[in-house]
Amino acid sequence: MTKKATSTTYQKIRKKSPNSGSVAVMRTIFVLFLLCLTVFIIAGICISLKKIFLTGNKELTLSHFSISLQGARSKNGIERKLNKFIGKNTNLFDLDLGSVKKELEKDVFIERVRVSRILPTTLKIEVFERYPIAKFYMKGRKLIDREGYLLPGDFTKNQRELPLFAGIRNKEDITIGKKTKHPKILSSLLFLEFIATHQSGKFFEPIIIQLANKDTLRVRIKKQDKYYIRDNCLIILPIENLKTAILRAASIIRERAMAQQYTGYIDATYYTNIPVKTSSQ
Repeated sequence: MTKKATSTTYQKIRKKSPNSGSVAVMRTIFVLFLLCLTVFIIAGICISLKKIFLTGNKELTLSHFSISLQGARSKNGIERKLNKFIGKNTNLFDLDLGSVKKELEKDVFIERVRVSRILPTTLKIEVFERYPIAKFYMKGRKLIDREGYLLPGDFTKNQRELPLFAGIRNKEDITIGKKTKHPKILSSLLFLEFIATHQSGKFFEPIIIQLANKDTLRVRIKKQDKYYIRDNCLIILPIENLKTAILRAASIIRERAMAQQYTGYIDATYYTNIPVKTSSQ
């Protein structure tokens, strides 16, 4: 083949190249179409199988609630709530478990809920409640849990024994059903958590925690003859370095009890030469 003939052939190929690109695009589109069609077919098959074997299966109709509670809520109360938004003859696989969980967690006393299916006919509900650890008064009786969630309260027999938060200000930070950001309340909760988990907490059985002072908590504790603690003993604690101050106060009570000396007042805002009195103020 001569050089001229080769050049002519190359020019013909260049003229055909735009058509070749169009063919490649069409092939790509066709392949994508087949892929999409395959996906739709598979999805349709899955939906049909689900309907045949699950949602359309009468053997999987809900007939029983298995309810476990950790708290004071009643099983009957939980079941009544469930019956309000779950219709009769509902198939287990027609239920949106997330919606069931969300509906039950609207109760401010419920911290979290776990929902699961137990085949063939049971819906399992696990309810974890909020436990109040203190009470206070604000337009009536109120409670608060360890995380700072505010709860309505009627002060049952057990709740009457809870420590009282007194002198709460900045009430705009307090909304029932919400977690408070009130700094004095959060400090008081830290105090209660620490004495509940630390061995030194045995000296402190709080009656009232006064929050009115700017930088301190004024804690009134119960009488304990075993540790020579006077009734209504006052412990003043700084909010800053609160845990260290609690340990200072506990150390003083321990040493005085060993010497058989009563304690009625400790100002633990001091680091040295801590004021201590026998009688409560």
